[in-house]
Amino acid sequence: MPGTAARPPAPAARASRGRTALLTGAVTAVAYLALLGWDQVKTVTPDGSATGPYEAWQVVVLVLVLAGTAAVAGWHRRTWVATLTMTVVLTLCWSYDAATDPADLNDGLWPVGALLVLIGTFVGAAVVAGVAAAVARRRARGGPVLSTTPGAGS
Repeated sequence: MPGTAARPPAPAARASRGRTALLTGAVTAVAYLALLGWDQVKTVTPDGSATGPYEAWQVVVLVLVLAGTAAVAGWHRRTWVATLTMTVVLTLCWSYDAATDPADLNDGLWPVGALLVLIGTFVGAAVVAGVAAAVARRRARGGPVLSTTPGAGS
């Protein structure tokens, strides 16, 4: 309606968003620290090149934990709160970890890695949470979540 100002969100909605931000931020930080934060040792191969410090399983488990967290938040229709919180928290954790590496392990390219973490986390969390929110909306309307019949549920 013309001339009407948007109403501020109800206190319950603000509290729910705050809880979502707190929970997704805490899960993200704890998962990072438990899976990647402790592993600081790079492996030097016989040819002198360094790999790591993370093993593939550590990154895969972190991605699965974050995807599950984004899915739950999306299911509860808190897609953007969770996406932004997870992105900021993971990027800050990773950036601090990378920027404070000893000089012999820090090649100065950590800002590039931080940008990639930021983009990857944002896109991944937004897609997972968005899909979960769409499925939740579809189920709430009583429509099929997935259909093998062409045109069904559209």
